[in-house]
Amino acid sequence: MDCVKQETKTKVVIIDDTTDNVITVAVLYGSDYLLEVIDKLLKVYHKLEPAQKARSILYCYEDYVFIRKGYGYKKVAVRDIFYLEADRNYCNIYLFSGECLNVSIPMSEVMEYLSPEIFKRIHRSFMVNLEYVDTYIGNMVVLKGGKEIVIGREYREEIRKEFVCIGSRKRIREKNK
Repeated sequence: MDCVKQETKTKVVIIDDTTDNVITVAVLYGSDYLLEVIDKLLKVYHKLEPAQKARSILYCYEDYVFIRKGYGYKKVAVRDIFYLEADRNYCNIYLFSGECLNVSIPMSEVMEYLSPEIFKRIHRSFMVNLEYVDTYIGNMVVLKGGKEIVIGREYREEIRKEFVCIGSRKRIREKNK
């Protein structure tokens, strides 16, 4: 009987922020190839220029990320990330289940691992998953479950463009002019 190695198509990102200056990222395609994939990824990653490194990380995720929790990593579906809150050089990642995961990297770096089409920065200290926005009120969004987050002045115009507002007074006034 021949042994056949099956390659899965699920991509997973591991983020390790245990050292101050280095973030280790590994993409896994299946447990059989773990060491080989990590070795290849790190070789390619270390050859990149700093700007290229930042851009390449953006495309290393798909459905799941592993987020540091205690001595290990918790597997989190990207779709379950509710919102992020900056706390100086830390980032609180809130899951829809109510759980909060704290990582010791700034929110601006965590943003690089999340899809810009789904996750939008709405305040200097907050980034939300647009799938969980329940109500949009001019300078605030209300997430499912009732969490209210104020939209920062510098983000209001960009966030307004994300939503199709039917029956808004502003559009009615513009139409009548």
